[in-house]
Amino acid sequence: METLQSDLIIDASGNGSLTLEFLRATGRRVPGERRIGVNMRYASALFDRVDIRDNYKVAYTFPNAPEESRGGVIMPAENETYQVVLVGRGDDIPPISESEFRRYAQKFWTPTLYNAIKNAKLLTDITPPIAFLSLKLRCSPEFTLFNMHGDITWKTHSLMAT
Repeated sequence: METLQSDLIIDASGNGSLTLEFLRATGRRVPGERRIGVNMRYASALFDRVDIRDNYKVAYTFPNAPEESRGGVIMPAENETYQVVLVGRGDDIPPISESEFRRYAQKFWTPTLYNAIKNAKLLTDITPPIAFLSLKLRCSPEFTLFNMHGDITWKTHSLMAT
């Protein structure tokens, strides 16, 4: 067995139960658990003719935290359509009417998502906002959370960070 050093490990195995079972079975320390209140809600819909600049595949706008709580993502779906998801925190809840949905995106601190959907055709109803109130992290006590804000766009079908 080889030991690899790392500052950050991301477990993408669902709720992490496989990793926790492995750590326990091999006599290793299980990381502590921390819950963070996020109080976020999101609404989504399927659109046609989305125009993400420079033919990028995905666009993601992070909120300008802590001043702003709105964000969203556009990602490819089936048959050259796009799933558009708008997110808000607290009382800033994404609307379900088409005109208000677009106006909500227009008020993001960057114009990327709004510009991509302003002339796009809505194909489905907008799902009512779905809430997730807390986030569970398993990490060492010295782990520090960080804020991201701005836009991310990419052209490939996968994203890799090192």
